[in-house]
Amino acid sequence: MVTDFLANLFVRSRLVLALGVTLLTGMAVWGYLPRAPEDEPAKAAPKRVAGESDAKAKKDASDQSARERAESEFQLTKSDCLLLVEAEDLFTPRTMEAVRQMVRDVKTLDIVDSVVWLESAPGLNIFGLAEPLLPPDGASAERLQIARQRALEHPLAAGQLLSDDGTALQILIGYDWLFMTQEDSGATEIVREAEASLARSLGADASTVTIRATGRIPLWKAERDAFSSDHRKYQIISYTMITVLALLLFRGLVPVLIVGIGSTLAVFWTFGILKFFDHEPNDMTAVVMPVLVAMVSFTDGVHLMIHIRRKRADGLSPIDSAASAIRDVGLPCFLTSLTTGIGFCSLLLANSQYIKNFGWDCAFGVAAGFVAVVTVIPLLSSTWLGRKLESRGEDELIGRSLERFRPGIDWILKHSRMVTVAGVLITALFAAAGAQLRPDEKWEYAMPTGAPAYQAMAWCGEAFGGIEFAHVTVSWNADGNVSPAQVLQIVGEVKELVEREPHLKHPLEIGDLLATFPSDTDDPETLMSYASLLPPSLRDMLYDPGKREAKVLMRCQDHGIRLYAPVFKRVDAGLANLAAQHPGFAFDLDGGPVWRAENLYQVVVDLATSLGSAAIIIMVVIAVVYRSVQLGVIAVIPNMLPLVVTAAFLVWTNYALTIAAVCAFTVCLGIAVDDTIHFLSRFQAELKRTSDIDEAIRRSFLSVGAALITTTLVLVSGFATVLGSQMPAHRIFAGMAVSTIGTALIGDLVLLPAMLAACYRPRKPDAEKATSSSSDRGEILEGPSPRIATLGLEP
Repeated sequence: MVTDFLANLFVRSRLVLALGVTLLTGMAVWGYLPRAPEDEPAKAAPKRVAGESDAKAKKDASDQSARERAESEFQLTKSDCLLLVEAEDLFTPRTMEAVRQMVRDVKTLDIVDSVVWLESAPGLNIFGLAEPLLPPDGASAERLQIARQRALEHPLAAGQLLSDDGTALQILIGYDWLFMTQEDSGATEIVREAEASLARSLGADASTVTIRATGRIPLWKAERDAFSSDHRKYQIISYTMITVLALLLFRGLVPVLIVGIGSTLAVFWTFGILKFFDHEPNDMTAVVMPVLVAMVSFTDGVHLMIHIRRKRADGLSPIDSAASAIRDVGLPCFLTSLTTGIGFCSLLLANSQYIKNFGWDCAFGVAAGFVAVVTVIPLLSSTWLGRKLESRGEDELIGRSLERFRPGIDWILKHSRMVTVAGVLITALFAAAGAQLRPDEKWEYAMPTGAPAYQAMAWCGEAFGGIEFAHVTVSWNADGNVSPAQVLQIVGEVKELVEREPHLKHPLEIGDLLATFPSDTDDPETLMSYASLLPPSLRDMLYDPGKREAKVLMRCQDHGIRLYAPVFKRVDAGLANLAAQHPGFAFDLDGGPVWRAENLYQVVVDLATSLGSAAIIIMVVIAVVYRSVQLGVIAVIPNMLPLVVTAAFLVWTNYALTIAAVCAFTVCLGIAVDDTIHFLSRFQAELKRTSDIDEAIRRSFLSVGAALITTTLVLVSGFATVLGSQMPAHRIFAGMAVSTIGTALIGDLVLLPAMLAACYRPRKPDAEKATSSSSDRGEILEGPSPRIATLGLEP
């Protein structure tokens, strides 16, 4: 047995264990050290310096020409920032002149490389001459109203750069990354300059124009800022609360310090050793694994510490107490690590390499946590610190209070069948409710919804149909005799297919641009001949004969993959029909929303499937390790209860099964199983001392209950502090953790004892050995004893 070996090694040569701990810590430290770069690093781009002179900040002639070239390349789908302008009536002479001046002023900013807006949309005639949609400054109100109507009928303006009701503009901004800093998204500076420009032009009337900013970079920066802020703030708050609560429960600094060092070192080892072997954890691992390893290590550490303190109170020396903890509590700690590790190893069966890496990293973290707990805590407890661990007359607050619950456990045992039936029915009801939970993922779940960039994105979704694009690429092979007219016809059929889906907004294809040319014919060949009059970048965005492909663009809102996945499936099915009707043509639906609908949905499904598989595997392992199918089956309901309660809670609160939610389920399953294993291990040990099952349950309740309640109070308190986070994913994770861990305590201290009393029947050899084992094994578990007797070693 691993724990027997560690206990023997601990007594005979603690120095070996100390050297092992030192070696692992050294490997972790080495992993954290920065590595020398293999190649000469590129020179860092100069950063913008506040207070630069205007002359120094100006671009030279080549920069100006590059900017002009960038602006001439009309692109709807490529921008770093979106500046949104809303007014009740944009098309008045004064307002439009102010907006035009605002655009000029924004262009002068160092960070701005290109600007595309309503004035950039070309209106071409058959002579190839550009006709801007907006008249020049000084135009009459009548001309501006005509321009407004033209813009609402122009395919590049309506729903793209101008809202359907004509009250909002979308201005696409590209950054000059030479002048960007890592601390700024650019949105604040752009909005400030835009508002200042409007104030100069409109005076007090500037308040009638609303300015917002969103887009790829502002959204990314808002998410990173919120994550960093919450990460620091709630770490400090939760760790402080956990420390204070642990001090109150343990009534001493030393036990809290020792347990804290064990769980902290477990996380330190995990990441450091992975880095030592040049393995960089992915984003999901970086967020989930520290919580998982710290929580599982902490719960096991509390069980070890309570055992050590009780042995010290019984008169054992620090070394004997620590060795007894390794031997008696080390086994359930090993089983919790084994079952949790197996659960994460089940992720290796997932289709996503991302999830496979996550599963492997977390399994390694759990193993590192076990080693840290069963070595560091006993080692520290066997030093001079161990003399301060003696529990003076049950001075543990929870342990003393548990004595008052004897009538409660007696009532549960007396009505065990009723409690069991009620528990099974309640679990079934919550499972039926939780079965309605469906996978989903959208920006709303990962973004601080109060951030201006997110608010602007949500508003833009309603006004323009979303800021993200999906597209259908129509391609044809070189061998076929494909005419431009045929391409135009097929692209039109794709657009008709897209228009059937109400959640796909403002589809745009080459035929829409060609329709802006004045023509007295609908002949496809004639229309396609006008394509050569379009600016190359604009034409190639939708139709590139050199690459033999055409595209249909469409906007998507942030409604989540749960809504869009079936939409994209229907579009894919329609495209398959078109491919069958038009041999030689291929149709591909792609884009950011499509990628998320396919890949993130699969990630959530992989996680959920692996979670279910892990639950089954864990129960099988429990049955094998305890050599009792009965215990494996009995353990199912108490561990299912917290998960189904939380799943039902998500359904009732209109949350979805997100990546954060499944990760929370995975972490909480490990903690719930941890408590169950500790209770079952104590129950089997007590059953060897008495043939009375009810008495064994009572003793297990009083012995293990203190540790279970202590860990639950500490963990729930720590997670509850995160409920105020500005990040929805963090709030979901924390809420689920509080729900699952709290319900798991009920399952392990109420339902599990009832099911053991009602359903468990030990094998005859166990009953026959009960009397004899009480005399020898009981001496090991309770009361002072020599070191040799404690460890069961031969003289």
